[in-house]
Amino acid sequence: MKKIQALTMLLVVTVVLASLVMSSRVAGAPTHGAVTISFDDSNQSLFDYAWPAMQARGIVGTFYTVSSLIRDYSGDYLRMGLAELHTLQDAGNEIGSHSATHVHFEDLNDAQIAWECSESKQVLQSNGFSAVNFAFPYGDTNDPNAEHIDSIVSQYYRSGRSAYNDVRILTFPIDLFRLPGFPAETGDSSVLSLVESAIDQAYNENGWIQIYFHNVLPNVNDDPYTISSQDFATILDYIVAKGMPTYTVNQALDGGVGPLSVWASPTSVRMDVGESQTFISSVSGGVPPYSYQWYQNGGQVSGVTGSTWTFTPTQAGEYNVYTRVTDSLSTVVNSNIVTDIVVYPFSRAIMPLGDSITVGYPGVDGYRKDLYLNLINSGSNVDFVGSQHSGTGLDDDHEGHNGWEANAIRDNVYGWLEDNSADVVLLHIGTNDIYLEQDVADIVLEVESILDNIDQWEFVYGESVTVILARIILNFNDENLKLATMEYNDALEEMALARIATGDEIIIVDMENALIYPDDLIDGVHPTPAGYEKMADVWYNVLIKGQVYFPHGVITLSFDDNRKSQFTKVFPLLQERGMLSTFYIVTDWLDYSNTNTVVLTVGDLAALDAAGNEITSHTLSHANLVDLSDEQIREDLNSSKQVLQSLGFESDNFAYPFGSYDDRVENITKEFYRSARSTDWLMNPIDLPVEEFTFPGFTGETGDSYALENLREAVDIVRDSPNGWGHFFFHDVV
Repeated sequence: MKKIQALTMLLVVTVVLASLVMSSRVAGAPTHGAVTISFDDSNQSLFDYAWPAMQARGIVGTFYTVSSLIRDYSGDYLRMGLAELHTLQDAGNEIGSHSATHVHFEDLNDAQIAWECSESKQVLQSNGFSAVNFAFPYGDTNDPNAEHIDSIVSQYYRSGRSAYNDVRILTFPIDLFRLPGFPAETGDSSVLSLVESAIDQAYNENGWIQIYFHNVLPNVNDDPYTISSQDFATILDYIVAKGMPTYTVNQALDGGVGPLSVWASPTSVRMDVGESQTFISSVSGGVPPYSYQWYQNGGQVSGVTGSTWTFTPTQAGEYNVYTRVTDSLSTVVNSNIVTDIVVYPFSRAIMPLGDSITVGYPGVDGYRKDLYLNLINSGSNVDFVGSQHSGTGLDDDHEGHNGWEANAIRDNVYGWLEDNSADVVLLHIGTNDIYLEQDVADIVLEVESILDNIDQWEFVYGESVTVILARIILNFNDENLKLATMEYNDALEEMALARIATGDEIIIVDMENALIYPDDLIDGVHPTPAGYEKMADVWYNVLIKGQVYFPHGVITLSFDDNRKSQFTKVFPLLQERGMLSTFYIVTDWLDYSNTNTVVLTVGDLAALDAAGNEITSHTLSHANLVDLSDEQIREDLNSSKQVLQSLGFESDNFAYPFGSYDDRVENITKEFYRSARSTDWLMNPIDLPVEEFTFPGFTGETGDSYALENLREAVDIVRDSPNGWGHFFFHDVV
């Protein structure tokens, strides 16, 4: 919605393409200019009318998107949804950012501008879009504060497209946050001569022009910010007749279409069975449209042929994932292989909570013994918790109380959680209240108070609890009690659904219909052993598909500086114990002859990598980065990464030499690596997720017998730190 209507002041800005070639990977630059077709605001008309015309002519463009206006979030059916945007990106178009809410940046403070940029980028990238480049809402760039605004936007995006009302011809280096756009909309066909004149100038001067649109609709001749689909097609045909290539903004900034490459992310995943993780492939270069095929553990994933894939594992274990991309010239490339995917079966502290049915009357185990065995046999790591201890199972802790009503549970649950914190509460309550013929609405209010008290405990202690709330077993001793139980279950579910809608972590399970009546009841109220077994199955099925994982202590072993002992002594020990490590490599110290007996050779690294260990960077020369200039730091980091990647190692992570860094070093490191490890002589477990560019590594290397004592103490600290991560690093092992 750019407010620029004075098209009599023709905006034509071209960038000389001889200077546009910024990479040696470009086979050859255009000799008669290039065009970028871009669109703002993601109106549905662009997908319905503009895209088919572009697709028919083999043209791609950049679609600048206001994240809050995406139909999936706004409900506005005049805007494109995620599905349409993915279709565009899969076909080779670029999805850029046009801010979060489309406001004048000139009217915002620094924090608000930063939020508009970061929020839009996060929403777009979390949904699998590149979101590399930006377009200023309303073309705001002429404010006296414009350069300051640009400096904020540049922290999030590669470029920013603006608008000017004069003719400018630019050569590199250009201001990437003043990229000019030509608004090609007058509401009638008078725009054609203006656009064709602009294209002619770009052609004659071998320049780059970006033409942008908002709406493309059939037979429209009088709407602002709109061009008719007939006139739009005429513009496209004029570009094609000129023989001018069309680039996305990112392709143009790369110097045109480079070699096909693809990157799969995220590169590290920890999840439970039943959780879902979307993997995203980001493609650059080549000639669109692209086709995709995803692979899991080396085998094709049937039917998964889009740019994203949502992985929902049904079994625990370690996985690897990559995608294979083919462009329209039949060029085929594979992405990086995402190898760090670990799926856990289950890991939780569980509180069985309720009345005599939770106890297991008339026996002592109820559903608890069968449930615990099922979970353990699945490979899950569980701990039943509570102040009560009864039963013959391996874990007999619980909070089942014979004869208790909901109000008694309400009055005690906070204290029970204080004494025995839980990740999950299994709540089956209301049977005694129904038997005493209490009003159904009052019982539901008491159960809601139980949930309120659990929420209060979460708030005070900063914990998270998932309540699995049961529609309770029917009372079959009396028809009125049976009907009252059914009424209660319906009201209970309605209350729970309302809370779920506000974000409360509740899962509803149906015990009412899990049993066969009266066969599965021993006395019309309590289940038989077979009935309790069915209850266990209901809890198990929802628990094993749960969405919450609570790791308890993770340790990474890493090694610096290419010492030969890391291969000859450490590697065999790791293999014997089924352990993997990270090796931070100083690339100038590598031996390529494969004969060195002091430092690691390229062959050693290949063997370590083949076994599943990580090979990554510790700089080119082990210089103290704090002492280097910005240019020297970038040269060192980039060269080290390229050396390792040329040898077939991904080199995603980094370790600061001497553990030395400052804000300047940290910010430059972020340009090349996913994370950076520093050093710490005290063992302080890191809470996950971590600050990725300052997390400490702990070394127990003291050169004397205290080393073992220190390391044992450090391991104990990590073990006793829920969600803690200990990163231990070493150099030589002799």
